[in-house]
Amino acid sequence: MQKLMIIIPCTDRKRQVPGPKLLARNLPQGSIDNVAQNWAKIINSSSHSFNANQIYCGRPFAEALKAANACQAKLVVVSAGLGLVDMHSKIPTYGLTVAERQSDSVSNLVTIDSWGPSMWWASLKKTNVGTFDFSDYFEKNNPSLILVHLTRQYARMVYDELACLSSDKVSKIRLFGLGLEEFIPQSLVECLMPYDHRMNGPDSSNRGTITDFGARSIWHFVQLLKNKELETGSLSQHKKLAEGALSDWKMPVKPNRQRLTDEQVIDFITRNWSAVSGGSQKMLKLLRSSGNACEQARFKNLFHEAKKKSQVQLGLPL
Repeated sequence: MQKLMIIIPCTDRKRQVPGPKLLARNLPQGSIDNVAQNWAKIINSSSHSFNANQIYCGRPFAEALKAANACQAKLVVVSAGLGLVDMHSKIPTYGLTVAERQSDSVSNLVTIDSWGPSMWWASLKKTNVGTFDFSDYFEKNNPSLILVHLTRQYARMVYDELACLSSDKVSKIRLFGLGLEEFIPQSLVECLMPYDHRMNGPDSSNRGTITDFGARSIWHFVQLLKNKELETGSLSQHKKLAEGALSDWKMPVKPNRQRLTDEQVIDFITRNWSAVSGGSQKMLKLLRSSGNACEQARFKNLFHEAKKKSQVQLGLPL
């Protein structure tokens, strides 16, 4: 197989627990450049580091690693705190995100009202905390094919980097993600692969959540490439290959669930805590099987709020 590269977003799940200094929540507020500079100082002064594959975990990472191993690809994580991280890098474990409603979100720190994830990436790029230039990174590694999974938030964060890519580099990209058309440069829209909710339909043998959708899609595509020996194929050939494999797959039946307010979700968690022995995933499954809707990331935050509330009521330490 040719020289492949797989790029996926970072997740907040990590094997190593960050120390207090390496959590964004403990940074002082300031301008976005000041926050970035303070973050870089803390990262660069950290004395504890691990191989990246000793830190990142969760199903999205596991699926991407499986795909990378299958085709001897270079696996790279796009990190909101460290830039482009390959699996051989030594990095500290940390907690920082550009997603809002999170304890370690940059949005809690910057003192301007109108900011966006791309501004944070640009500010970090001015520091010496990591690698942030996509074009230069691709130039140095010279991959023949680049399989990229992006969420909407991460697409917004690296939008300017993608917009600067030459047509030659764009031609190597195969993009995996749901609803990205409005969040990526026009030059990359054609690179979107035809993976959709059929990945969670009755014909899929690798169903999962929206969080791991992109990594599961890349794993499926890598298997197609190996079987058809089309690693050097064109974009149109690759899209046709993927669509052909999915053409007979049915969409999942969408359950008709009721959306709850934050207060209602927290109340549901509190009332059913003992029924699932305080398990987050079991609680989300119970909530959904009860006819209620809640997106996974939102539920995670509310679950922690409910847990803290219960601890306070019981007089337990937080």
